[in-house]
Amino acid sequence: VITLPLTAPIFSEDQTAPDLSYMTPDMKLMLDAVQALWSKYDLKNPDPSIAPFKKDVVKWLMDEAAKRNIQDFSKSRAEMMDTIIRCPKSRGGGNTL
Repeated sequence: VITLPLTAPIFSEDQTAPDLSYMTPDMKLMLDAVQALWSKYDLKNPDPSIAPFKKDVVKWLMDEAAKRNIQDFSKSRAEMMDTIIRCPKSRGGGNTL
């Protein structure tokens, strides 16, 4: 079992650490994206100006997938991953800063 140091917002009331004994390349990519792009986001005092734009998250995911040689990685997969890791209050869009 590999222990991953995560400093990212927890979007749920359940703050127990998940069992990460099973990890696919896509799961690792999403966890790394949370660490890289969402770690400064404070759910108790949300600041939309620091929430990453979807296009930036998708680009980061696409670039990292290419670096990691993740096969058959598509823009639509990156967009789905963005939705999964995005703070629920930021999913509706509207960040026009």
